[in-house]
Amino acid sequence: MGNPRTRQLCWVVLLAASNILTAVIVASLIHSSYVSCPVIPCGSMGPVGAVDDHSTSAESTELVPVSCLSVGGGPSATPFKALLNPADATVCRCATPPISQETITEHKAPPTAKPAAVSSSLRNVEADENLPVLFIITPTYSRPTQKVDLTSLCQTLSLVPQVLWIVVEDSEQKTELVARLLGRCAVKHAHLNIRTPEMYRPKPGKSALTRNRGVEQRNMGLQYVRQTTTLDSSRGVVYFGDDDNKYDIRLFEEIRKTKVASVLPVAFAGGLKVEGPVCENGKAVKWHASWGRERTFPVDMAGLAVNARVFLERPSIELGVTAQGGQAKLGYLETELLNQFTSRESIECRGSPDEVYVWHTKTEKPNFVNEKYYPSDPKIEYR
Repeated sequence: MGNPRTRQLCWVVLLAASNILTAVIVASLIHSSYVSCPVIPCGSMGPVGAVDDHSTSAESTELVPVSCLSVGGGPSATPFKALLNPADATVCRCATPPISQETITEHKAPPTAKPAAVSSSLRNVEADENLPVLFIITPTYSRPTQKVDLTSLCQTLSLVPQVLWIVVEDSEQKTELVARLLGRCAVKHAHLNIRTPEMYRPKPGKSALTRNRGVEQRNMGLQYVRQTTTLDSSRGVVYFGDDDNKYDIRLFEEIRKTKVASVLPVAFAGGLKVEGPVCENGKAVKWHASWGRERTFPVDMAGLAVNARVFLERPSIELGVTAQGGQAKLGYLETELLNQFTSRESIECRGSPDEVYVWHTKTEKPNFVNEKYYPSDPKIEYR
């Protein structure tokens, strides 16, 4: 051991042995922390062993072993790196499998509609047949934002029970885009179409606001209600829900109470923050409006609802005409409809005195200025 060279060799051997022992201990610790995920309850996410194959069991209450994933969402590259860099440390979380169709309730068609005439898909709201049916009539037309607007309304209505969504396209034929969207929508629906006569369609270079829009489509929706509903089973309310508005689902529970005709305030309408009635004790005591203040009912289309019996008992009532049989002036579509069967004194007032339940948002027209330089994939359906 007196030889310096021998002492140096011994130190090298001891150091190597120490490093090997340290590496073994560290690897053992890392392995135990990396592969030993805790078992936690995941509710209905499936029984033990069901996570990897994405099978589900809605009735299972067993504990499910979660997957060990890196913070970034993927498996950790190396356990050693995870230990040295806390930012890359693994975490355990529940892997969510897709919801099976068995967990979604299939509803019956509304009692007021003929099943053969109503397209249906999977439902996610339990229907209460004791509730009056809401007939939501939506006129729609082809445009870049049509799909996103209809998708938004579909998902809103899917949260509301006892709804029949009547979608009427302004077209010669039903389009595949709308048909596919409705086929995926978890709302009972009827898909109709009628094209606005050429004489009433906007001319190139001229304002679209030369005539009340959506008249033919809304009237066709009313005709559908009349043809599929009888007076004996007419517990329902008609509401004209445009696809570019936004809705609080409390709106639908409010208008469901409509006995004859009801109104409520609408945000972002008529150049105001809020336009429509000021309600006290269920009555409109005054009206807040800036445009057309002389109207009997200065309210937006999104702010009125009518009991279905009104249209069944009076088949002559329709939109676009006056009580005297003339044509409704531009912007007078709502007030002339109500003038045909009710008065300002008898109109019902719904909603909250402190907040609005519907917004006349009008989806902004998208900007495609750079498409000519960097065209998007034409196979991707965006509209």
